[in-house]
Amino acid sequence: MSFNAPASRAGARLAVVLGLFVFIQIAGAPYAQAQEFGRMDDVETNINAFYYLVEPGTATIQISVFGKVQNPGVYVLEDGVNLSLLLGLSGGPTSTNQPDVKQTTTVRMYRNSGSMRSLAYEASFDEVMDRAADSPTLSEGDIVIIDVEQKRKMNWRDIFTVIGPLLSTLLLIERLTAN
Repeated sequence: MSFNAPASRAGARLAVVLGLFVFIQIAGAPYAQAQEFGRMDDVETNINAFYYLVEPGTATIQISVFGKVQNPGVYVLEDGVNLSLLLGLSGGPTSTNQPDVKQTTTVRMYRNSGSMRSLAYEASFDEVMDRAADSPTLSEGDIVIIDVEQKRKMNWRDIFTVIGPLLSTLLLIERLTAN
């Protein structure tokens, strides 16, 4: 029986490298713990858009925020939180810093009613924030969608963009008819 020392060393090295790789993968992986209703323990998740904003031991609700908002995702909040607070926590709507763009932001809240989901509230973002105390209270499973409509005002560059090709076409027609 022959013993091949270099081959056994290579196999041992491979086993050590694989063992380290598996250890690093298991030790470095994020984990999630189960949640009991109304109680949050130490929770970690690998989802970047999952926000836990509650005190331990309080009743919780889960709300989804989508659309043109700074921090979209799933929010776990205390029961009884209203819409204006959620909009503040999510960072509000995304905005443009262009002076010639007019932006209109609409907030829509959808709620489960039986087996269907229906529109429960709709208002402009400014209306919701101006009447923050009167904004609706959120319920488990609500979905909030922020819709931003942008309209650009016409400026002198737009006028030249239209007039330039028009004048070129007229000059071309004049030259063709002059010959």
